[in-house]
Amino acid sequence: MSERRFVLVDFTYMNRTAYLRLYEAGHIYALSRAVAHAATKRALVDYQHRDVLGVALCAGDEALVRRPLLP
Repeated sequence: MSERRFVLVDFTYMNRTAYLRLYEAGHIYALSRAVAHAATKRALVDYQHRDVLGVALCAGDEALVRRPLLP
């Protein structure tokens, strides 16, 4: 079973067969329940798209990338 999540930050996930999958910020993906739960705990995804102009990806106090979110 999968759950649809809106990705807030670019991240990758490697499954059991060593297949690497890239999830890009600003897109909605169907994630397995385990991946969706782990990514939600780490604030990488959200349940739904929010009406914002963009997301600033931060490391410490510096914004690294500002990527527009498309509807």
